[in-house]
Amino acid sequence: MNLVYPLHNIRLLDFNAIYKKYAEPKLIEDIDKFNLIKNDQLNIKGSDVRRLFYHHIIFELCEYILTVRGKEKVIIVYCDKIPPRTDLLKYVPFNDLVTFFNTLIKRIAKILPLKILLTNLTFSVIRRNKNSGEIGDILSAAKAIADKYDITNFTYSKARYFAAANGLEYLSNNYFKKIKTKQLIYQ
Repeated sequence: MNLVYPLHNIRLLDFNAIYKKYAEPKLIEDIDKFNLIKNDQLNIKGSDVRRLFYHHIIFELCEYILTVRGKEKVIIVYCDKIPPRTDLLKYVPFNDLVTFFNTLIKRIAKILPLKILLTNLTFSVIRRNKNSGEIGDILSAAKAIADKYDITNFTYSKARYFAAANGLEYLSNNYFKKIKTKQLIYQ
């Protein structure tokens, strides 16, 4: 679920694994609980479904980052060509799911104090070839994100607006301060 590169002081986290292990089970449970699957279709563009995705993915990403131990800069790796392996593909067309996840990740990256690397390689390919030249490019991109990322410019206004618009009550200033502090410690 993560790779550590001590020479670069970077820890790469696999978005897909975090989603699959932590967010998806709770997401599917809520989708089922609220009967959001109609005629074997899930309207991923519906506001209720979108809110559930935002809630579970943001919450689990932040909680996972808060549990990470180590002094490395944390970068979340997301493959923008293949959506996370998900049981929801039975109810949502592949291309719609790819578009939805790509939009969601880009939005999270703009709003939250998280460092996210968008790449065309899956985390398993990165892990398998972790010492190859192609992965060197990924590491360079991750290092650039970590070095350019200025957490002190993070303001809570966008995050508060986003949280209010999507009914994400747990996203309080206090919660963001924990995430921000975690990211600041290892600058």
